[in-house]
Amino acid sequence: ELRESLSGSGRTSTARQGGFRKALVVLEIALALVLLTGAGLMLKSFFRMRAVNPGFQPSNVLTLTVDLPDSTYRTTAQMKSFHQQILESLARLPGVLAVGAVNWLPLRSEFVRGDFQLEDGRKLPRGYNVDKPAVSPGYFQTIGIRLLRGRDFTDRDRAAIGGVAIVSQSVARQFWPDDDALGKRIAMPDHPKPEDWLTIVGVVDDVRQQGLTTKPDPAIYQPYLEENGAFFLAHMTFAVRTAANPRTIAQAMRRVLHEIDPNQPAGSIASMADVIAATTTEPRFQTGLLAVFAVLALALAAIGIYGVLAYSVFERTHEIGIRMALGARTGHVIRMVLRDSLLLAVAGVALGTAGALAVTRVLAKLLFDVKPTDPATFVAVALLLTAIALFAGWVPARRAIAVDPLTALRFE
Repeated sequence: ELRESLSGSGRTSTARQGGFRKALVVLEIALALVLLTGAGLMLKSFFRMRAVNPGFQPSNVLTLTVDLPDSTYRTTAQMKSFHQQILESLARLPGVLAVGAVNWLPLRSEFVRGDFQLEDGRKLPRGYNVDKPAVSPGYFQTIGIRLLRGRDFTDRDRAAIGGVAIVSQSVARQFWPDDDALGKRIAMPDHPKPEDWLTIVGVVDDVRQQGLTTKPDPAIYQPYLEENGAFFLAHMTFAVRTAANPRTIAQAMRRVLHEIDPNQPAGSIASMADVIAATTTEPRFQTGLLAVFAVLALALAAIGIYGVLAYSVFERTHEIGIRMALGARTGHVIRMVLRDSLLLAVAGVALGTAGALAVTRVLAKLLFDVKPTDPATFVAVALLLTAIALFAGWVPARRAIAVDPLTALRFE
């Protein structure tokens, strides 16, 4: 009978063996989906991290960090003189557009935070702290921090009666939401003396001081020329903005440092683009490693689907020949093979989605601005795996329609 002839092709392989092979393929697809989903989430997180606005313009900025030893620079006057000479010499270098200095460079591990006092006696919110960088005139222009209101520091501020300060936008919004912060006075000590009060002369953009994944920090900037603590002056980073590639003047910056103090080594010379890249080194490595495993798992899944379907077509050669001899169209044979591929893919995607929902929660602490259950990533990975499964089944399907019915009828 026709049924007996159709089922004769199954004599060479047991249903148990076929089921075991298909189960392995389903597991391969599920594993690939888990790894691809994790890699997709990490990749999306990484791109969003790189797209974060740090609060400054890093292009064409090169930095030189110097740590002055207290054995040589015993007074703050000596430190300020050294800084001033460096800034003046750097400004004379060819191609330099602007120069500036800051003791706590953004996106570095070193920074100082603390509270401050308001002249009107208001108390700060509980736990409210600000960054307290000391900067030179021209620093904001050099590093690319926007000056929103007021003015920058000048060399005359060191001789002014009473100190000055520039606050970040979040500080101005927090304490003077309906008024202008310019002209208001603040103090850093807990019990300020009359000479400790600082007049706000400018408001600048907020900067992500601690990292790209943290919120912008509120900050109060002071001129380094008005600082009297050696702790705030011994560590200083000099920045230059150039018209071309800043790396071309790295040697010139070293030469400037050597001419002013031959015994003073450079702590580091790095572009601000490198500083930003350093903050994303670990996420980039984690994303790359997970992506490698995901691609390998995807390749194994595709090979597994192809192998199972190719062997299935080989086993069913006799059946396919009879179908075609009885008038089956090539489209019907292709759909028959691709249906098996689709069933394997759907089973693997369903199992893998359940696994991914459980496993990707572990990545929550590593993700930035992306949820571990991000629907777009899950859908994209599921569609990708399904498409690859169908593609892997296409070659066996094409091979099936190429079967010669007469040859297939004699196939054993």
